Amino acid sequence: IQAYSVNVSDSGFVDAILLSEIAAAMTFSRVGVGNKPTTALLANPLTITYCFAGGIFTDCVWTRVSMAAYGAHTNILTDIDGFTFVRDTTRANTIRGNATTYALNATRANNCTWTTPVIIQGAMCLSTCANVTITDTVYCEAVSGTTVTTYAGYVWMVTAASTNVTMSGLTMPVTNNQPYT
Repeated sequence: IQAYSVNVSDSGFVDAILLSEIAAAMTFSRVGVGNKPTTALLANPLTITYCFAGGIFTDCVWTRVSMAAYGAHTNILTDIDGFTFVRDTTRANTIRGNATTYALNATRANNCTWTTPVIIQGAMCLSTCANVTITDTVYCEAVSGTTVTTYAGYVWMVTAASTNVTMSGLTMPVTNNQPYT
């Protein structure tokens, strides 16, 4: 079954949420995806693909246990348009395993805005995205200890023909927990 519209509030989920080809604008408010108490969550907590009607996500929390493998991103957004994310927290519970694992991997995410995103481990990676605004990011590179120096880390990565991307405002509230680059 494929949903025409999705609106969720004040809810928690275990494992993951996958939204694909949703025809209407969606609303998520105070939604969280967390961890199983006995099994490590190795899925992407949030995946959105082929959604062009937009939507707003407010005060949501997306948690992944392990980012050890290449491509083990927390959230994946592909081919989306018109989304707004307000005060969302994206985190991993173990130290990142390599430099190519991101908190957010967005490909062709157009006309999107992130306001006060909280990122705990991994960059916000934007590839072939257009008209993106990210303001007042709160960032912490490691969940425990200090920044890992084995591989480079970034707050934001803008790659592969992205255009009109604006980033402003960055807070790193934890001492010795900034990206290593």
